[in-house]
Amino acid sequence: MSKIEQFHLALKEWIQIFMRHSMHSFTEWMGENDLSRSQVGALMMINHRKNCQVTMIGEDLGISTPAASQLVDRLVQLDMVERREDKEDRRNKKLALRKKGRQLIQEGFKARMGWVDELIEYIPENELEDITNGFRSMIKASEKIDKKSTKNSDEKIVVWKIQTDQELENDES
Repeated sequence: MSKIEQFHLALKEWIQIFMRHSMHSFTEWMGENDLSRSQVGALMMINHRKNCQVTMIGEDLGISTPAASQLVDRLVQLDMVERREDKEDRRNKKLALRKKGRQLIQEGFKARMGWVDELIEYIPENELEDITNGFRSMIKASEKIDKKSTKNSDEKIVVWKIQTDQELENDES
């Protein structure tokens, strides 16, 4: 088996394990917060897109615009999302996360990644540098794909950063 084939196989195995653990934790978190997959999907899209509109949520989730509008209405009622007037076209409304929505996104990310702390305990210290370098190479390659895929769109690439409680308090409501 070539080095590329070995890498590809190991990467597939890692992705399966990673997804199983992160999705299990994330699904538990969704249940604890009484959130549906559609609500979480909408919150993620609003967080990722610079100029997110209801129609975009419908398209991305594969639901009708009226269904997407109802979904957004519920998130507005829950104080997670706000509608803002488009400065260029007052008929259009842009969606933005409110403080509660941003906090939920951060909590969801922490829930998905919580198991990683335990994983690190089982990795021999003398292997950490090689693994770190491997991940950095994969990050660089992924960033190239991100730049290529968003070259002709208004999407922005969001680098996940877990905010401190103080940073969340300083965010605008």
